[in-house]
Amino acid sequence: MNYNQLRPYITVTMMIVLVLLATVGGILYFAPQGPDSRHWSFLGLNKHQFKDIHLCLGVLVIILAAIHGFLNFSSINNYLKNQSRVWTHPLLWAIVVIFFTVIIALLL
Repeated sequence: MNYNQLRPYITVTMMIVLVLLATVGGILYFAPQGPDSRHWSFLGLNKHQFKDIHLCLGVLVIILAAIHGFLNFSSINNYLKNQSRVWTHPLLWAIVVIFFTVIIALLL
């Protein structure tokens, strides 16, 4: 089987799942906290069901990201090898963005 045929399906599916994951995460962020959340519902689903959906979508994103990385490993590897200047290296920028995202998340 030619794995290149899977690339568009994996990419589009991952994009859609990421949008759904962010949407459900936003719903959970604005959902009430504490004992009152037991009776809360939105679109016919309660908070527990939204948490289950969020968990399943998160696992699916991890699986799709792993498959996406596998399918694009040679492209990513070539791209990272061909960078000549240190401060424009994409791996460095990815580490910086992740670092600051974690710091901001811890401060909130």
